[in-house]
Amino acid sequence: MTTMDGDPGDRIRVPRTIFTYFPDPAEQESIAAASAEELFGAMTRRPTLRVRFLHECWRTGRDDTIYDIGLAHPELGDMFSVEDVAGEIAFMRVAYGENPATCESFFRNTVHTIMKAALRQPIENPLPEMLRDVADTLVDDTLEQTNARVNQLIYPN
Repeated sequence: MTTMDGDPGDRIRVPRTIFTYFPDPAEQESIAAASAEELFGAMTRRPTLRVRFLHECWRTGRDDTIYDIGLAHPELGDMFSVEDVAGEIAFMRVAYGENPATCESFFRNTVHTIMKAALRQPIENPLPEMLRDVADTLVDDTLEQTNARVNQLIYPN
């Protein structure tokens, strides 16, 4: 959650979850201080960490940064496969015990934010109903794959 105190430059970021892929506080601070362009560059250089960078932005209430990356780089949504995201969410749940509802919130919010940027729609506006249905179907299908993966990891044959 991002709260505002005074003018927009005085942001206080309250983490949505304590779980982070980046346990080193210096790395967390580096990501928090990075501009949208710097984060996109990091995602390009370290493709296996793309979902993790977005999660760190979401976790710390930087939806605006995800939106700015999407505005500047419309290809952002195409840089992730369902399998990549399902794998990362399964990892969050199995390895770190992250709450499934928190994982869903992260993914749903991120997909909606990236779609809004691709459409050049203001971040504060909801997606049009038809596109919201498309986004939610993608999220629901991905979460279904995630649940199957979690079950495979917990209960191997």
